Formats: sequence, C-alpha cells, structure tokens
Amino acid sequence: MRLSNFEALRIVAMLLVLVVHTCFVSIGRPNSVEIIQEPVLSFWRLYEQSLASVCVNVFIMISGWFMIKPSFRGLCMFLYQILFFSILIFITSSILYAFSYDIPYFKCSHFSFRGLVEASMVVTRYNWFIASYIILFILSPVLNSFITSANRRIFFLTLLSFFILEIYTDYIRGGETAMFDDGYGVLSFIGLYLLSAFLKKFYHGRLHGKKRFLIYYMLFSLITAALTYFLCRYGYPRRIYQYNSPFIIASSVCLFLFFAKMSFNSRFVNWIAASSFAVFLFNVHPLIFNGYKDFNDYIFQNNIFPIYYLIKAIFVGSFFVFAILLDQFRKYSWNLITKCYINGN
Repeated sequence: MRLSNFEALRIVAMLLVLVVHTCFVSIGRPNSVEIIQEPVLSFWRLYEQSLASVCVNVFIMISGWFMIKPSFRGLCMFLYQILFFSILIFITSSILYAFSYDIPYFKCSHFSFRGLVEASMVVTRYNWFIASYIILFILSPVLNSFITSANRRIFFLTLLSFFILEIYTDYIRGGETAMFDDGYGVLSFIGLYLLSAFLKKFYHGRLHGKKRFLIYYMLFSLITAALTYFLCRYGYPRRIYQYNSPFIIASSVCLFLFFAKMSFNSRFVNWIAASSFAVFLFNVHPLIFNGYKDFNDYIFQNNIFPIYYLIKAIFVGSFFVFAILLDQFRKYSWNLITKCYINGN
C-alpha cells in the first residue's frame, strides 16, 4: 500500500523540477549589477532557486527509504514510460512538421528513422537522471544488503566518509576530479539512497515535531540564498546550488523528514503521484525543454515581478496537469500490454 505522505512528496518533487527549470537554467543567476539595482527581486530569485534545488535529492531519498525492489517487470514498466513519452513527442513533432504547422515554443522536426531511433534511446545527454537511476536500480540489491546487515556504527562511518569525500573533492575543491559531477550522477545518488535508509533504520522513531523540519528546510534555503547573494554581490560566485552542496543536502533532508513524519491516506494523491515521473519526462524532452525555458524567459522579460510569478504559477500548474493527463494513455496502454502479453502467458 502506498503511503500518501511520500506520494505527496513525489508530487512536490516534480513540481519543484518544473520550478527549478524556470530559475537559473532559464533566466540566469542574478549578477552583481542586478543585485545592486534590484536587491529584493534578486534575493527572491536566489531563495526560489534554493527552495527548488532539493527536487532531485528528495526523489532519490524516497527510493532509499523504501529500498528499491528490482524486478524485470518493474524495469520494463520504467523503460516503457520513458519510451512512450520519447516516441510520442517525436512523432507529434514530425506530424506537425509534415503539415507545416508551427506551435510556438515547440520544436518541430522532420521524421526519419534515425530520429526515431534517437528518440527511442533511454540514455541521452538530456536525461542524465535516467542513466543514473537505472544504474542505481541495478546496484540496489548490493546497497540493500548493506543497509540490512550494517550496524549503526559501520553505517554512520560509511556515510560520514562518503560525504566528507564528496563535499571536499566536488564542492570545496571545485570538482577537480569530476568524480561526483556536481551531484549529477549515480555516486551522489548512492549517498542519498544510503542516507535516507540510515535515517529510517536508526532514527525514524526518534525524530519528532514535523513542523520544525519545514522551518529548518526554509531556514537552510534562506542561508543558501543569503550566502549566494553576498558572494554574487561582491563578484565571488560559487557553485552553491549544485545538488551535492552541503546546504542543498541539508535542505533536502529537512523537507524529506517533514513529509516522512506525516501520516494520511488519499487515493487522489496516490493517483497523481503514480504519474508524477511523467512530468519530468515531458519537461526534459529535447523538443520541449528549450521551448519551456524560452517561454519562461519571455514572460520574465516582459512582465513586472508580481505578474511574472502569477503567469508562471499558471504556466507550471498547467504543464503539470497536462503531463499527468497525458500519462493516463501510457498507463492504459501498459495495462493492455501486460494483460495481453504478460499476464496472458
């Protein structure tokens, strides 16, 4: 049975993915000139980025909390969802191109078998997350064995050593070894996976007061924004917003624990969460992603501060709902396939 508090966190994580793709990746980080001329707007943009940058980390921590239970059927369902959106978007783009129908902010492309094959590829430079998660999926039996057998001391020392190495080599030293790749890779996923499992195994019953974790999340995000504000203000930008930044990891843990301490059941929340990954797949598709960023940049450049955020909220919400509804066709087709070709055998 799915726990609705964690399913709600999946939904929040995917919404934060949409938000983070409207921040620095779309309109850039405030520079020293912008901070001097528009200090309030600049600080809010930094704070928004801080709040949203936990999106990937908390998603991986959910997997660690429940421990991935790898199966051939589960892998097939995961890959089918990826291929469904990849091919559907490519074919739609090709049809629009063939009829010379142009949709603003949507890239149309002529049909070719090479393009179809490339659209069908699970691992592309746009989908670094998918490649890393598949490797995590493959390694999960080994990780789960360690989680089950390790005592508290061994588990703690392993995590401590891991994060000291990660923070020193990739954050303090500026990623000289490229080992952890700013948190965009399976090594960082392994650390978060184990961290979440550690919290569940040894501290879940001892952690009380969920509201304080929400306050801590907002506080750590505020510290991250303030630090970035002053560094950028005086021309010393640092890579504070990388996923394996200690500030982002701390914020991620706090938001995760806030939801972990909840307890409620909602069929509607569970229904939405079952399609939440579709939001990510729809958003990062190369025929969609640049248009998504460009539209957000357009409304940012052409509207004052409050109006921009109002339009952006409507835009992000509509994008989310559309992806969820579109995924219902994927779920129906998958159920049909399993009924005819898997359960039928």
